[in-house]
Amino acid sequence: MSTATITPSIAELNQKLENFKDERFAAAQAANAQRELERFDGQNIESFRRGIDLVRNLPIDDFTLLDIGCGVGLYGVLLRRYSGKRFDYVGCDFSPAMVAEAKRLNPGCPISQADARHLYHMTKSFDVVWISALLEHVPEYEQVLAEAARVGRQYMLLHRLFLHGGKTQRQILTTRANEYPFEGFTYPRTIRNVNEFDAEVEKHGKIVARQAWQFDPTNGLNLRLHSYTVRLNQGF
Repeated sequence: MSTATITPSIAELNQKLENFKDERFAAAQAANAQRELERFDGQNIESFRRGIDLVRNLPIDDFTLLDIGCGVGLYGVLLRRYSGKRFDYVGCDFSPAMVAEAKRLNPGCPISQADARHLYHMTKSFDVVWISALLEHVPEYEQVLAEAARVGRQYMLLHRLFLHGGKTQRQILTTRANEYPFEGFTYPRTIRNVNEFDAEVEKHGKIVARQAWQFDPTNGLNLRLHSYTVRLNQGF
């Protein structure tokens, strides 16, 4: 992560979101997903294992699941292959290039283009909504949570969130560069305070389970990855 102290506007950050639509970026993500699928044995990649556990531990079966910001559809494969649950997988992503890759990785599954901030799906149309590694990239993350809660009936699963704790960290991390490179591209990334994030999530339901684990302690930042199981207000 850059140490430059910049505070880009929401408009600037949203403009950089367009990099997600680049076909070269999607191809790089798809190639990486294929390598990780070949390497994963069900246990040896912690973030995958913890994500699978979110679905495995749900007290429901035979449900519908919407993967919001599905990218190349990696978790569509992982969750269906390893969770032990029976469910219908549906994906959506901001990028047409990502959607094309996700369809290749998840043949037969309905996957379409949609902006997570303005979903076209009907209210209460999915039993479970899943969001992984998305919210840090969207400046208006509150709107994404609200839309996910709107289309979800029972549970919202939030996975692989970079969050931090403490006022000192918040001041440092929210003023340093909110973007980072991947395969030659840059796109927004904001690392939010865990207590503030919890308060936003709890507007839409009850946090019934959570996980947290250390991310790359060698980088000198006290960052942890987080996952949440949220029982939606309107589902019960």
